[in-house]
Amino acid sequence: MKVSEQVDNTAVLASRQDIDSYIGVLLTDLGFVVMSLLIALFSTAADRNLTEVSTVPVGAFAGFVMLSATIMVAFGLPRSGASDADGRIILRTAVTTVSLALIAVMAGALSGLTLPLAVPMIFSACLFIMMTVSRAIFAQLNSRQLPGRRPTVDPMNKMPTPDMFLGRTEVGEDTLDGLYGLETYVGKSVLVSGAGGSIGSELCRQLIHHRPGRLILFDLSEVALFDVHRTLLQTASAAQVELVPVLGSVTDGILVAQVLAQQSVDIVLHAAAYKHVSLVQRNPLVGLSNNALGTHVLTTAAVQAGVERFILVSSDKAMRPSGVMGVSKRLAELIVQDIAHRMGDDGPILSIVRFGNVLGSSGSVVPIFQDQISRGGPVTVTDPHATRYFMTVSEAGRLVLYAGAMSRGGEIFVLDMGKPVRILDLALQAIVAAGRTIRSPKVPNGEIAVEIVGLCEGENRHEQALCDGTEKATAHHRIFCLEDAGLSEFEVAEILRALRNAIASGQPEEAFSALARRIPGFRNPTDPEETLPIAHIS
Repeated sequence: MKVSEQVDNTAVLASRQDIDSYIGVLLTDLGFVVMSLLIALFSTAADRNLTEVSTVPVGAFAGFVMLSATIMVAFGLPRSGASDADGRIILRTAVTTVSLALIAVMAGALSGLTLPLAVPMIFSACLFIMMTVSRAIFAQLNSRQLPGRRPTVDPMNKMPTPDMFLGRTEVGEDTLDGLYGLETYVGKSVLVSGAGGSIGSELCRQLIHHRPGRLILFDLSEVALFDVHRTLLQTASAAQVELVPVLGSVTDGILVAQVLAQQSVDIVLHAAAYKHVSLVQRNPLVGLSNNALGTHVLTTAAVQAGVERFILVSSDKAMRPSGVMGVSKRLAELIVQDIAHRMGDDGPILSIVRFGNVLGSSGSVVPIFQDQISRGGPVTVTDPHATRYFMTVSEAGRLVLYAGAMSRGGEIFVLDMGKPVRILDLALQAIVAAGRTIRSPKVPNGEIAVEIVGLCEGENRHEQALCDGTEKATAHHRIFCLEDAGLSEFEVAEILRALRNAIASGQPEEAFSALARRIPGFRNPTDPEETLPIAHIS
């Protein structure tokens, strides 16, 4: 199926769901009108001998109650969190409700309904309103989804949460209960680099529950560090965990050594990295310096300080990397592996945890889609066939902590993230789940358009599978251990020397050449014969 056909079909499906929801409400409304008329006629026929009382006040009162209720629903609910599309269908339902209910009241008045027997009529009308409102809310808010997906809209929020797009069961905290190793963090002094980022802040939140004695928040961004420290302060205080915010870069060897010594750090979780593919591709020396040299500085200082454990948070883009960001993370892995292989039995335990895209993290596709939808579109997709592996930030944090605790030294742990998800499907689902309609040739009045903008330089259409059949199982069914020989000490030193020379000269060519020689998959962007291919959209 062509991309345009898929967008058309999804747009038509969402439009039909909108119409079906409204028709369902209308048909049920008609049923309630018939019930109201039957109550009125039966009541009148059954008690003709009662004193006749004018039903005009009764009709006016019932009409006022129904009109007030429907106005409050029609104009109050959209302001409380329903989307514009939800507000429109509820408003149409409200107008229909008022019209049909007033017909029922007038019919009751014309039939000569007495005041005592008007009570069932008023009760029926009120029940009529409540049922209509409930059906309008649930039919509209819960039906807007793609086939095979569970309902993704929370009536109290305009946008679904990222974990609703996961497409599989999330690894919950209960799956780690009773597993050996998590007591590793209890009472320890733990440093988290990149503590203000998406993964770093989640690691900090979960670490507090394991009650380390001290938690050092290390970050280069003043704003991010301030926010994470302020957010965690109350929770850490309740758990009697000392929080120490440190502002600085992992490339600053003097600062890093001072912090490790002064805070008597036992465990390092290294999550600091530049991760946005297009930005690192355009700023290669800065990205390589932070991601690779920063890892070398921090790892070397941690070993010299005598820490017990060092865990590098890596990326699936490090597998046969084609772009600068991926190769910078692969070089960081090789640095940690090289140092780990040279450690004796009494040295620190160094390990690597590798996983893919985190739903909801800064710069990931779901927040970008949600922002584009909130602005009225268009939603941009790089390639109609591009796929990615996803996991939530909470399960990423849980699995990183456990993998780091089970390590014996030098391993690369990979996290099983299920099947890859097509980004175009994610974009279409995000639009429908947000209660918006998709614009397409078959639905030209749709609210949100989808545009294919092409892959960025250094970006792959598909990511390498983290598990290729050579991995070994661990105590956790979602964590596997890869066999990876890495590079020799000489080869790693050669790349680092070339990288430092490139940074000193401001010219990345020497670093690119060394990386291309030693790391399979990487293509030198400055070599005309190794230029990255331009994406062609079919």
